[in-house]
Amino acid sequence: MRLYLDIDGVILGKGGKLPEHLEEFLTWVTANFEVYWLTTHCKGDARTALRYLSSYYPPHLLALVECI
Repeated sequence: MRLYLDIDGVILGKGGKLPEHLEEFLTWVTANFEVYWLTTHCKGDARTALRYLSSYYPPHLLALVECI
């Protein structure tokens, strides 16, 4: 089953704040779904979204979203 994931307001809050339970959420969705980006930060290339998140996410969280 596919899951489309947005960045702003979903996995990244205002001002770059990380949502509560983010690691658990990302672990669960990446293990249970075929996850795709649905965000303006992707611009057709998932690496663009990863570069954007790298300003806010610690390395262990970036590793979770690399498969998206």
